[in-house]
Amino acid sequence: MNNRLKPLAEKILPENQTGFRPTRGTTDMIFTLRQLQEKCREQYQPLYMAFIDLTKAFDSVSRELLWNTLSTYGCPPKYIRILRLLHDGMFATALVNNGTTDPFQKRKLQRILNAFNKAYISLGLIINSKKTQILYQPSPNDPTRRELSIKLGGTTLENVDHFPYLGSHLSSNLDLSAESQHRLKCAGTAFGRLRNRIFQDHDIRTDTKMAVYNAVVIPTLLYASETWTTYRRHLDTLEKFHQRCLRSILNISWEDRRTNVSVLKAAKATSIEAHIIKSQLRWSGLHSHPQPFQYAGYSASPSHYSKPSRAIVERYRGHHSPGKDDFAIQHVVLNLEVVLEVVLNLEAMLAPEGVLTRI
Repeated sequence: MNNRLKPLAEKILPENQTGFRPTRGTTDMIFTLRQLQEKCREQYQPLYMAFIDLTKAFDSVSRELLWNTLSTYGCPPKYIRILRLLHDGMFATALVNNGTTDPFQKRKLQRILNAFNKAYISLGLIINSKKTQILYQPSPNDPTRRELSIKLGGTTLENVDHFPYLGSHLSSNLDLSAESQHRLKCAGTAFGRLRNRIFQDHDIRTDTKMAVYNAVVIPTLLYASETWTTYRRHLDTLEKFHQRCLRSILNISWEDRRTNVSVLKAAKATSIEAHIIKSQLRWSGLHSHPQPFQYAGYSASPSHYSKPSRAIVERYRGHHSPGKDDFAIQHVVLNLEVVLEVVLNLEAMLAPEGVLTRI
């Protein structure tokens, strides 16, 4: 049934719907939001963001409205009848043993949330006012901390400085420190759980250990790194963790006086900076295709492809060990014009009042 409904869904779903769709994922939405933050800071514009949480979203959707919507979008009646058989009359049981700010900006954000609330109620959904939060990013030339009194159903929404969005921690000052610390914690937990079972087991080959490390720990450490704007202090912190893990796998202690470069060569690994550059190049190349595309309402139409700059290639080569990646990097194709047009569109869509209504 899922395979039969996918072609229909691909025709009607908007481009900013990235969940459960091929070649799309949470990285797309995290990238969009981080770019909005970056562009607002570059244009000296404040940014107000509301993160909405729904109460029992999947359980409270009106089933009759769902069937009518599927019919309106052209879903065959036979498929709708099959889906209804899976829902109508179904139930489950469980057995258990016994400050002040610009009033116009504030009013506009309040109207947006009221409109969302009204639309959700018509669909049988309820906004969870206890988990819905407001994040205010001030303009760089006015870094004053301001509390917004935004209400929803009589409840004042909480103002926060950080928010975990799709697994990535966003901050009001665009500092990546909170995100890097969270990623280090998650990666450290993943490494610790496999330390005795895999990494410290002398009967397992080093190549196998590195394969597990690259498949489990590195993706956890660098989740959504395609969207990061890193500084040297962030890279150094991540690199120290990477070196500690590699030295633990290779059983190298500080008394051995091994350089970081020699450890990378012994493990046949690359530095964290090289990992990040490679993932950003790969992600940019994946989204550089000849068809027009959109991200959260921002569109761009590419016209031709261009290769990554020589500086980027040299920077990549300087932080990885020789191997098949030397050949692969030559074939990474980036449509830089697409990236440029997306950035220009992001800047053009910035509302002068600082409220971005197209998120």
